[in-house]
Formats: sequence, structure tokens, C-alpha cells
Amino acid sequence: MIKINKNGEKLNLAVELYQKGDTLEKAAERADVPLLDLIDILHVRGISSKFNLEEEKLLLSNALRQNYPEISKKILEL
Repeated sequence: MIKINKNGEKLNLAVELYQKGDTLEKAAERADVPLLDLIDILHVRGISSKFNLEEEKLLLSNALRQNYPEISKKILEL
């Protein structure tokens, strides 16, 4: 379940900044929402990601690092 902070303005600003060039990771941090939730929010809003393979590998690796360090490391080796 996606938890959106009480002040949706923070989320809206983060989405706007993402659309202007911020990374997904930075936008999620600004909105104070988990990265995977932000990806879902962008999808629901019809906003496609700016796909960059190396950036996406780093993003996924960072998202998994705490709970799955070995998988995180393997992703970076791909």
C-alpha cells in the first residue's frame, strides 16, 4: 500500500522535479516516500521513467542494499 505524506505538495514537487531531471532516488528522498512507492505513483499518474541502464542498476542496487546486500552487489556487476 502506498502511503502518501499528509502534505501532498511535497510529493507533487518531487514529481515535478523528477520530470525536470532529478533522479528517481532523489525525488523519492525529497517526497519522503519509499523509492518503489514513487515508481508506482509515477505509473499511476502516467509519467514514464527516463530509462538509463546504468542509473537504473544503481537505483535498484541501492534499494536492495540493506535487506539483500549480495543481490545488490550482483546487480552492479551486470
